[in-house]
Amino acid sequence: MSTTRAAWRQRVAALLDRPDRLLVVALLLTVAIRVVAVAATDAASVDTYEFGVMGKNLEVGRGFSYFAERPDGLVEPDDFAHEGTPLPSAFMPPVYVGIVAGALETTASDLTAIRLLQGLNVVLALATAWLVFAIATRLADRRAGALAALAYACYPPLVYQATQVSASNVYVPLELLAILLFLRIAAPRPSTRAVVAAAGLLGALALLRSEAVALLLLAAVWLWFVVERGARTRLVALFLVVGALLPAAWVVRNSIVLDRFVPTITTTGGFNLYIGNHEGATGSQKEFDDDLEPRAARIPASDSYEVERDELYMDAAVDSMTEDPLGTIARDVKKLGMLLTADFYDSRSKNPVYFASWLPLLALGAYGLATYRGRRPVRALLYGYIGFSVLIPTVFFTLARYKLPLELMMMVFASLAVTRLVAPAASPGDDEPRTASLIAARTR
Repeated sequence: MSTTRAAWRQRVAALLDRPDRLLVVALLLTVAIRVVAVAATDAASVDTYEFGVMGKNLEVGRGFSYFAERPDGLVEPDDFAHEGTPLPSAFMPPVYVGIVAGALETTASDLTAIRLLQGLNVVLALATAWLVFAIATRLADRRAGALAALAYACYPPLVYQATQVSASNVYVPLELLAILLFLRIAAPRPSTRAVVAAAGLLGALALLRSEAVALLLLAAVWLWFVVERGARTRLVALFLVVGALLPAAWVVRNSIVLDRFVPTITTTGGFNLYIGNHEGATGSQKEFDDDLEPRAARIPASDSYEVERDELYMDAAVDSMTEDPLGTIARDVKKLGMLLTADFYDSRSKNPVYFASWLPLLALGAYGLATYRGRRPVRALLYGYIGFSVLIPTVFFTLARYKLPLELMMMVFASLAVTRLVAPAASPGDDEPRTASLIAARTR
């Protein structure tokens, strides 16, 4: 057994000895595997969800709308009939809806638009592979970076993701880019330009993923403790002002068109909380009891329809959570278990390929995470991002795309674990490998 283990370590070490070549292979595989997956996917089977409904409304001139008032006075999702009187909406963040609308506008058919969006996914996947490489390289070395990029290239759920019409194809690489920026400014005297860039990026991210507003606030707290005392007030204030510009503009727009003050990016927070927090909730978006649907259908059509609808669901969710706190805790534990294993209400999670890829990744990533010895600000940044990625589906509901940030972080730390196990001395285990190598050279 020891001989076999030694041979395995030698093979992996030989593979990692040429990280630049391995990176090129990883990038080529990222594109090739996803092009094959897209070609093998029937475009007619790809659901465009709410993005398609709202994108079509934009494309045909019905405005940024999801619900419509039918001739009989009932309010229903516009679906693909696009009839009746459209109601103003903030049902989804605006950026990806705009991307879908642009694809519909520039193509001859909806199926061609889906192919165009899948092509964009492949390009973004290539960028994501490089970002995974850059983050792992900064935390350890180029060997770990190349290995992380290779894991990204071949990881089945992420290959599948590229075939889907989902905002996560856009916001996941932007979140990784933000992490890379924060790794660069994790110093007592960070560059003002880098701080502004990171703030602007998180502000834009909030228009793709509404939860990013919370990331902006958490990042500001992190920055306060990282920056030296003399500059922290100025930089943190600048960070918050720049980061709030785009979300604040969208909040003002929502409050005007919905005829009510709406302090959030979307009008779905209450509904999303209700999906995972009421009696009979499974914890999965794929299956939940919507007992409030008849009451929601009776809400009169008006500009504030979405706000009133969401308040209905929010009140029901809060009542359920406060009246049955033990049940709420039990559901949260269940959702956490589903996140760390599989959402058994989602048929995709029952695929053996999923388990064969996720469980080893989780084990190696957890080991890499537990043994990482980077600087305190860097550890706080990474642990905070992972914690946030776990908290959201635990509080709301499990969903495949909510798991993507966790899976990508596990790839990064799994690559650190493998390089450390194969050749511990070659991996400095810090977020500044070049600096560590330079210090070592000067002390010889």
